[in-house]
Amino acid sequence: MPILLPGYSGHGQIIQQERPMFFFDGIAAGTTNFSVRADGQGYFAGNVGIGTTTPQSKFEINNGSYTNDNQLIVSGAEATRYYGVMGITMPSGNTVLSFGTRSNNTNFFETLNLFNGNVGIGKTNPQNKLDVNGRIHSQSVLIDMNGWSDYVFKKDYHLPSLQEVKAYIEQNQHLPEIPSEQQIAKEGLNLGEMNKLLMKKVEELTLYLIAMKEEISSLKGQVQTLKSQ
Repeated sequence: MPILLPGYSGHGQIIQQERPMFFFDGIAAGTTNFSVRADGQGYFAGNVGIGTTTPQSKFEINNGSYTNDNQLIVSGAEATRYYGVMGITMPSGNTVLSFGTRSNNTNFFETLNLFNGNVGIGKTNPQNKLDVNGRIHSQSVLIDMNGWSDYVFKKDYHLPSLQEVKAYIEQNQHLPEIPSEQQIAKEGLNLGEMNKLLMKKVEELTLYLIAMKEEISSLKGQVQTLKSQ
């Protein structure tokens, strides 16, 4: 293999002690396609392929099958390491980016999918900004709300009478404005809107209790008046 000096066109390597090692393409003088420096730095002018001889991107990995010798291993310093396959897939024809894992001799399991700007965890086709197929455990959840139910306490608010509420319940089998069991089973539960509706019902119930307390106090006063006569 010829050994060339920097600045010459041709084919081969430049090897210098304690200096970088360069590969030239032989087209133009001094053209560097690949270099490995003594300080650990490297350079690639074209595309890099692992598992493919014709990479179409700057860095392309082609793993045609999930066999034991096609593994990406991420491990620490522990003596015992558990091996598996971790992969990123982009199915043809779909704008999907999938991250997943696979144990030996098992199918590839997609755990995280990015689809048209949506994120799915355990979901292959997320339709919302975040779709999770499973249980979510959190210490705190913050929901941005547009408006709240304090308008119930305004003077011009029409508080339905208990007779109206009773008639609605007898006819519909659920509270006014609250989604029915069938609706929730079909469409799911919007936690933000439900909290707003529940607070509205709590405030309405508070007004009913205040009115009832005033009525009871008035009746007690009338009873005391009758007793004193």
